[in-house]
Amino acid sequence: QWAHLPSTERRETTELLEQIRVAGFTLKQVWEGFKASQAALPTVETTLGKAIDEVVEAKRAANRRETYLKELRRYLVLFAKGREKVPIGSLKLESLHDWFASRTEAPATKASSIGKLSALFDFCFRRGYVAANPCLRLEKVHVEVGIPKIFTADECRALMQAAEEIDPKFTAELALGLFAGLRPAEIERISWEVVMPERKLLTVDAAAAKKRHRRLVPLNETCLAWLGLRGEIPVRKNRRRRLETICERAGIEEWPHDVLRHTAASHLLVKHGARVASEILGHSETMLFRHYRELVSADEDAAYWSVLPRSGVATGHSPVRRTSK
Repeated sequence: QWAHLPSTERRETTELLEQIRVAGFTLKQVWEGFKASQAALPTVETTLGKAIDEVVEAKRAANRRETYLKELRRYLVLFAKGREKVPIGSLKLESLHDWFASRTEAPATKASSIGKLSALFDFCFRRGYVAANPCLRLEKVHVEVGIPKIFTADECRALMQAAEEIDPKFTAELALGLFAGLRPAEIERISWEVVMPERKLLTVDAAAAKKRHRRLVPLNETCLAWLGLRGEIPVRKNRRRRLETICERAGIEEWPHDVLRHTAASHLLVKHGARVASEILGHSETMLFRHYRELVSADEDAAYWSVLPRSGVATGHSPVRRTSK
């Protein structure tokens, strides 16, 4: 076979073999490496737009919440704008670098954005649409964990009394966040049916909990006193406008992220200690110390737990149960 090759092809073969030898490889190694790289190539071609539709539907079938699916689709559609028909297998690490270079995302936002894109590329890798997930090669984003913003005892009193005066139906939701430490999303998913004032307990079912695990939340006397006003759980009609009106009356100009839960966590830590506080809040002790607590004095803590309704509703009074329609 060698004798019948044209001289130009024999010369080219000899030169390539020498280059392979100098590089420290054998011809067999080069061939096996080539076959491995071919095996890693996408086996199915699909467009970026179609891949987005498929990953959202797959996540829905996996029982992910609609709020997550809505946000996932929103960001992926933004990422795909103008290149919906581009094969997703053609998007490499450089495409991601260009995308983030064109944006001004804060570190925490960028980390979340990478997570959304990674969910897309992981799905496409499993489907054979891409050879690898390029997000895995992005530089890790370091997010600084700052001191959580909490309300002072005076601000808590002003907030609750303003709600009691002008919108008492809002007091139950505020109390569950401020004195029981429920997440805003958890409050949105529960109703009076899960509140058991006679047992001083509230049940956060798996469907309502962030981690999909049922949780029993003890209701302290301060929280029970405010629940005695029979507010709405949750507030739905004109919620944002009503909360803004309450804050204006209370003189609260800023509403930091998760401020009610952060305030509750800081005081629950003083009242119960780390282990019990973390169980009430539904996360680990490590997360409690890292993200949710701010140091409060004993005097401040005492003032916080003494924030009670002016109407003098007894803490043992059972709110009227609401029947779901």
